[in-house]
Amino acid sequence: MIMRSLLRTPLLFLLAIGIAVPAASDELHVDKTAANRVSFTARFMGETFDGVTSKIDGYVFWKGADPSTGMLSGTDLYFEVDLNALDTGIGLRNHHMQDDYLKTDKFPYAAFKGTVTKMVRQGATDTLVAVEGKLSLHGQDHPLAVTGRVTMDGERVRLTCTFPLDIRDHGIEVPSLMGAKVDPNLSMSVDVTLLKVK
Repeated sequence: MIMRSLLRTPLLFLLAIGIAVPAASDELHVDKTAANRVSFTARFMGETFDGVTSKIDGYVFWKGADPSTGMLSGTDLYFEVDLNALDTGIGLRNHHMQDDYLKTDKFPYAAFKGTVTKMVRQGATDTLVAVEGKLSLHGQDHPLAVTGRVTMDGERVRLTCTFPLDIRDHGIEVPSLMGAKVDPNLSMSVDVTLLKVK
């Protein structure tokens, strides 16, 4: 759906399944039973607060791999996050964030669509993966490049990454309270598990 159709959102790279990539095409989907988590950290008046959701959906698809390099070919990743499920721990703050700034009645999802550009193996189970694409948020697309870590665990592939996000890039008004503004530069974090489609 950090974004149903974010970060089908950025993010990531997950596809680093370059660890044991088969020659034939293959596909992974977000494992809805896993402890998936997409979050942001914002700064306001010297303090920080988080927004968190587990409502992320998406897939990774690749046509094959170059046996000489292990690089995926024809990759297609899509992740989306349900912004109405973001929780900052305070109901009124959630309401203002969703209604006044994210406008989730019109733009309920943040979505990332991209492709793998580089993979560097870090051992038997870990791979660093670079992904480039576009993040769609608040009705506006903006280029996004992210590096994440992919970890193989049996049939599951876990993707983790962090990246900065300036909400002004997506035309979102910078929230303010009592004359002080929230820092528009958020720290985003994604931790999602995928399963191979059988």
